[in-house]
This record gives sequence, C-alpha cells and structure tokens, in this order.
Amino acid sequence: MQALWRASSCGLLLACCAWGCADHAEPGADAASPTGSSIATATSAQASAAASASSEPSASLVSSAPQPSAAPTTAPPNDADCVDLVPGKIPPRGDRDAREKSRPPKRMDGRARGFDTSSLTAFRTLRDAGFDFGYIQTAIGVAKNKDFAANWRAAKACGIPRGAYQFLSNGDGAAQGRVLLEVVGDDFGELPPVLDIEKPPKCEDECCGDACGAWKARVDAWLAVVMPKSKHRPMLYYVEPFYAQCVCAATKWSDHELWLAAWPRFDFPDAPRLGNFKSWRYYQYEGNVRRYGGVIDLNLFSGNREEFRSWLANLP
Repeated sequence: MQALWRASSCGLLLACCAWGCADHAEPGADAASPTGSSIATATSAQASAAASASSEPSASLVSSAPQPSAAPTTAPPNDADCVDLVPGKIPPRGDRDAREKSRPPKRMDGRARGFDTSSLTAFRTLRDAGFDFGYIQTAIGVAKNKDFAANWRAAKACGIPRGAYQFLSNGDGAAQGRVLLEVVGDDFGELPPVLDIEKPPKCEDECCGDACGAWKARVDAWLAVVMPKSKHRPMLYYVEPFYAQCVCAATKWSDHELWLAAWPRFDFPDAPRLGNFKSWRYYQYEGNVRRYGGVIDLNLFSGNREEFRSWLANLP
C-alpha cells in the first residue's frame, strides 16, 4: 500500500505517477512540517491545532468528494491517550517529478471513510475528522514495521476500529503469516486482517522473477497460517496489473472479501474485473497523500456509516 505509493521510479506500480504528487495536498497541509528530531505526542492544544489545520478535502479533487462525517457521539475509551503521533518530519509524497493527476471516484457521497498507514499517524486528528476505520501495516514480508505498536495503541485509544495488514513479499508465505501473528499478538483489532498483494519493493522485474504458481502458493500459505488464529476471516487487497500478470487473476479466493486499489483506472467499478470477486468491500481511491497531519492512503467502505457499523457487528 504505502510502500507502493512511495516507489521512486515510474514502473508498473508507481502510484504517484497515477495519483499525482503535491498537487493534491490539503490546504495548509504542506505549509510546514512538524519540527523536532524526536517523536512526540500531541498535547490537547496541539491536537486542537492539528484538527483545525486539517480542513475539508480539497475542492480540486472532485465536486462530489465526501465531506467529513460527524465525529462519534460517544467518547472513546482512554481519550487522554488518544493522541497524534507526530514524526519529526513528514516524508515527501511519492515522486515529486510525477505530475499526472489522480481521478477520485465520482460516487463517493455518504460512504463510510477509512485510511491506512505505514508510518506514525495523527490518530486524534483523523478521529475528529470523522474517519470510520483505519488499517495499520504490520510488516513488509518478514520485516516488521517499527511504528506498528505505537500506531495500534493510539488508534485503539481513539476508538477507531482497527485492522492489521501485511504487504506480501517474494519470500515464504507461511513465514510471513507467522510474523503477522507475532506482531498483533492477542489483539487482532476489530477488523479482518488483510493480505496486501502487489509488487514488492526492490523487485528487479514485475513479478520478482516468480511465476504465478509461486505467488498463488504464497497466498495459500499465508492464509493457512493466519485464518485459524484470526478473529475474523482475512480479506485480500490487490492492485490490478500485478494481480493479473503475476497471480494470473486467480479466482480461488473469491470467497474472501476484497479491498480494491483504484490504480490505474480510478473508475469505481461495481464489480471487480479480476478474481471472480462479486464486489469490493473497501475501495482505495487515493494513496500516499499528505493530509490530516501525516501521510496516509484514503479508502471508502461499500456502504454508509450505519451499514459499516452493521457489517462490523456481524463479521464472520
């Protein structure tokens, strides 16, 4: 996900080439990066300032872009621990030389909104902006994300329904699944875990030198490890070009729910084109954007907030 958006060359999956770069930063979001060399948590005054700085989504996206939902009406547990985790410097958004603009979906109004992140995140700001859910990266392959624990705790304290995702690499699928289990421990969060299927970083070719059979075997091995331990049935995330070319558009996992990345088409399809999935549950319509006090990806749920809550309450 975010590792995808931060690629440095315009290869198959350079998302900034598709999403655009600083052109879509939210008003005021790039005016100044947080200062200081150490990680800090926001005081209540800082959180208030951060919330004020995080304005409505830019009108330059589309006229029908969703307005922030109302903040939850009940205070989440441990509100004093609901903080913005502020990195010393917000990283640049993707490749600043890429100027091709993203095309967010047109039918966005009323849908529950979510984010995913692989770096320290402004959770209080996101909660106050009305985001309904969030996903946090556990690892890329077997390389654990150093920010996971802090992000996981802060999201919980803010009362944001959480899910863990893992970026699949070209290594042993079972070993990668065991890393996810180790990282989350006894706290799987409130949402299904997700396996992120896209081109891993640092691959020399589009499929890392592997045929479809090897990638299918990795997915199967990961699922075999994670499913018996997970509180909820895992979901799959894929980027269409990689899934088509390197996983041969496999249909064997169509009984899992799908998180669909918009890139490269941005056409908000009712039915996914690959994998025999009947529909998508999440739609990632923009990636690696500098907004709400950090760098995140933006997602939509398949229904409105009430439908999201009902789905959450009845997860298998």
